[in-house]
Order: sequence, then C-alpha cells, then structure tokens
Amino acid sequence: MTMPLVVLAVMSMFAGFLGWPHSLGGSDRFAHFLDPVFARGEAHVLVEEGKASQLAAGEKEEEHTSSTEYLLMFLSVGAAGAGLYLAWRSYTNADKGYAEPIAAAAPPVYDVLLNKYYVDEGYDYVITGRRKLGDVRLGVMGSAKPVRGSTPM
Repeated sequence: MTMPLVVLAVMSMFAGFLGWPHSLGGSDRFAHFLDPVFARGEAHVLVEEGKASQLAAGEKEEEHTSSTEYLLMFLSVGAAGAGLYLAWRSYTNADKGYAEPIAAAAPPVYDVLLNKYYVDEGYDYVITGRRKLGDVRLGVMGSAKPVRGSTPM
C-alpha cells in the first residue's frame, strides 16, 4: 500500500501545474483539455442567454484577472502558513509525556475532536445498527429484526 501512496503523492505534486491560473501567466491546459466535454453545456447556456451570435462566431470570453483572485490566493497561502506556524509552535517540544495544549485548555472540545465529531458512532447507531439505542437497534441490522422475530443478534 505504501508504493501506490508514494506514486500518488509524487504525481499530485506536479498535478497543480496542469491548472496553473491565467493570472500567474499559466495557460490552464487542463481546462483546455476538458473543453470538448463542456462545449455542449456552454452552447446551451449561450443560447439561453441570447448570445447565439457569439456561439456562431466561435468567440469565447476572454479571461480577466481580478484582484479577488489575488486576494484569495494570498488568503489561502496565509492560512496555510498560519497553520504551519501554529503546529510548529505547539509540537516543537513534544516528547513522550506531552499533553495536547487544547486538552488542558478545553477538554470538551478536545474530546469532540479526538472522536472525530462522533461521526463514526452516529453512523453505527443510525446506518449499520451495530449499536443499540436503548433496546432499539436502528439501521440495517435493526430492519431485519421484525423479519427474524425476536431472536437476539
């Protein structure tokens, strides 16, 4: 399993260059590769918007770089940098006796995060029925109970 993950990781490092934004001097080759796939949908939209002449002439809208695009790029890189800084600051002195800072500051929040928002437990109760809610078993395992009678699982 390690080798497929390594291959995917290496390929993902270079996959971003396929969609390099126009605002940074890229050509967005991946979008051009997908042009034939979306051409019919684009034609439908142009006809509905009354721009059939644009469709007939084969014209495309030019890409315009806006300040919003640069702002979003800056914010995403800033958020990544802030996350790296906070992780470095929190875990720089971690050793065997290390206690999570959030565990000491807010134990209920830490418990929710540690248990992944209790999504797995909710899934077990509602969907699979591996856990009972009182005497009632919900989900797939609970739906078979009336068919089988009252035999225990």
